Amino acid sequence: MPAFMKLIATSLAAAVLGMALAAAPALAAGPATAPEVTPPTERKVSVAIDALRDVLDAMADRGAMTPPQRDAVVVAVRLADWDGYSIERLGGILQALVDRGVLSAAQRFAILDGMRR
Repeated sequence: MPAFMKLIATSLAAAVLGMALAAAPALAAGPATAPEVTPPTERKVSVAIDALRDVLDAMADRGAMTPPQRDAVVVAVRLADWDGYSIERLGGILQALVDRGVLSAAQRFAILDGMRR
């Protein structure tokens, strides 16, 4: 075997051995655990509700919704215990209001669009 091949073989063997030795403590520690997901704090939820109120107030000021509709959205979101992060969940909450005839589909879309911005 040429000297160059011996050098490559030795380097490869050293690399494999080094990786095996470095991985042994990590494998001995057991499987990695997922970090705990902390629920949003009351302050974060309040900030999200305030942002939603801002969107709803702007829509009410423009005449895109009535104040009773605005209040119904806030009550529904609070009752559903919306976390303030999931736009999809907010869409589901608003869809229930659309199904009951409280909001129109266009109003639901406008609220979701306003919350995304």
